[in-house]
Amino acid sequence: MTAARAATRLACCLLVPVLVVPAACTDDAAGARDVGRDVVLLVGADTFAAGDRAARLLEEAAGTTDVLGPARFEMLTAPGGRPSDLPPLLARRLQRARDVRAVVAVLGDLTLLTGIDPSLPPHVPTALTSRVPRTDEMLAARAALAAGARAHGAAFVCATAPLGRQGRVEVPELLGVAEALRAAGPVLDLQAAFLACEDEPWFANGIDRLDEYGHDELARLLLPALLDVLPPRDEDERVARLQAEALSAFAQGRDDEWRALLPQVEATPARAPRAASRRAALLSAAEGLLARAADWAAIDAGTATDVPGLAAARALRELPPGDLQPTDPIEQAVLVVMRLIAAGSTQASDVAAAAVAESPQRLEAWVLLQLAGTTIGPPRDWRGPARRTLRLFTGGPVDVAQAERLLDGWPAPLDALPALLCASRATASHLPCGPLLSTARRRAALGYTEHAAELLRPAMEQQQLPPTWRDLIERWTPP
Repeated sequence: MTAARAATRLACCLLVPVLVVPAACTDDAAGARDVGRDVVLLVGADTFAAGDRAARLLEEAAGTTDVLGPARFEMLTAPGGRPSDLPPLLARRLQRARDVRAVVAVLGDLTLLTGIDPSLPPHVPTALTSRVPRTDEMLAARAALAAGARAHGAAFVCATAPLGRQGRVEVPELLGVAEALRAAGPVLDLQAAFLACEDEPWFANGIDRLDEYGHDELARLLLPALLDVLPPRDEDERVARLQAEALSAFAQGRDDEWRALLPQVEATPARAPRAASRRAALLSAAEGLLARAADWAAIDAGTATDVPGLAAARALRELPPGDLQPTDPIEQAVLVVMRLIAAGSTQASDVAAAAVAESPQRLEAWVLLQLAGTTIGPPRDWRGPARRTLRLFTGGPVDVAQAERLLDGWPAPLDALPALLCASRATASHLPCGPLLSTARRRAALGYTEHAAELLRPAMEQQQLPPTWRDLIERWTPP
C-alpha cells in the first residue's frame, strides 16, 4: 500500500465522523437489537450499477475474520433512479424481516442530475435535461433513510458517492453535492477517498459507476468504517477484532504496534476454532511454531473443515490434518507440498510453482516455493524472483517491505506462514492490482488496447503475472 493510499483511507474513516443512528429507545428494541441482526444493507444508485461485488467481498471478509459475527451483506439499488426512490426501497426491505444491523447509504452520484451522463456518446435528448442537482431531494432521502434505520433499530452510515477524475472535470456539480452532504451531518467521505487516488481506473464509465476494481477498493474502505460504528456484540467479536488488528499490524510491518498487541492476544481466551488458530498463528509468528506447539495441539476444530492457518500449521509440524479441508488454494497447496516433501518427491516443487503461477501476488505461495527449492529441489533460491514479482502489486494484505524483510530472514517465514494465511483471507478474492496494471487499464479505457497489452507483456516475460493480468493481455492483443 502506498503512503498516499494509506493516508486516504485513514482520512476517509477517521477524519469525517460517521453518523450512527441508535435503535429506538424502547425495551423491546433494545432487547431485539442483538438477536439475529446479521444483515448489512448497502443502499445506492449508480455507484452499484455494475453488480453486487462489493457486498460479496465484504461478506467474505466478515465471514473469514468473524469481526462482525455471522454477517450477511445485501444490496438495495436503484440504477438510474432518483434519490427519492431509495427510502421506499429500504422500507420494503425492513418490513420483510427484522434482521438488519446496519444500513450504508451511498448518495450523490449522477442520478442527482436529470439526463446528464458525459460517459455516453452524443445523442439527441428525448426529454428535458438539467445540470441542477436535486440536492434537496437527496437530503430528504438521507433523512428518510436514517429515520427508517432508527425505527428498525439499525445503525445508519451515510457516505458520499465515489467519483472519478472524469466526474470531477465534467460534472463538477457532484462536488457541490458532496459538500451539501458533509454540511448536513456526519458522513463517510468516499468521494474524497477516491478523488485522492483519481489516477486509478476504478470506474466503468469514468465518473460514478464502480467497476470490479472499484468495488474492491470500496470493500476495503467500508469494512473498517463499519467496525468503527458497530461495537462488538459479544466476546467472540471483540476477540476477532483484536486479532484482526494484530494480523494487520504484522502483515503491514507495523512492528511496534504488533508487538504491543501480542500480550493482549495471548491473554485473551479464544473459544472458537478460527479464533484459536489466529491466536496461535500470531504467537507462532513471534516465537516460532515449535515454541507454540501446545497451542496448536490444543485446537479442536470440531465440525469445522476450514480453519485458516490450522491445516498449514499441522502440515509444517508434520501432523495429520484430520478432517480439515481449507478452501484457500494456497493453504491447500501447503498440504500437498508438505506431503510430497515427506515422500521425497520432487513434484513438490511443481505444485509450489503452480501455486505461484496462480497467485504470484501472495507471499505465502513464494514461501512454499522457496521451501520446496531448499529441501526437495531442484535447488534454487526463489527469493530474488519473489521480490521482483511482489513489487508489481499494491493494496494487498502483506506490505511489500514486510514481505522482503520476511524473505531476508529465511527460514523465519515458515513460522509466520499460518499468520500470513490468516491475514490474507479477508481479501483473498480481491483482484491483484498495481501501478503497472493501472497504467495499462487507463490506456485501454482510452481505446489504446494494443498499447496496453504491450505495457504488460515485458512484465509477463520477466516476472510472474496473475491469471487476470494475463487474460487482459490476451483480450487486448489483436487477433
